Amino acid sequence: MTVETLLNIYNELHPTNNPNCDGEHCTSNGGKVRIIPLDDSCNVHLCRSCYQVELTFNTERELEGLERILPDLPFEVYPVKLG
Repeated sequence: MTVETLLNIYNELHPTNNPNCDGEHCTSNGGKVRIIPLDDSCNVHLCRSCYQVELTFNTERELEGLERILPDLPFEVYPVKLG
């Protein structure tokens, strides 16, 4: 299978995927994507929908006694990814 074929399959399964977002829970194929730092050397680019899903996941981790990966901060505090 070629990369193009895999991308076509992914786009069929995720028709509202934002191409600038690293997440899989986009509700539109446009909109602002923010740069979210995970640690000193790693960032993730997320749209608002994917960020909300990740915050929920982090809250569930915390309730299970595990470490949070993302701080519980508003989406707007992170810088916008350009391009």
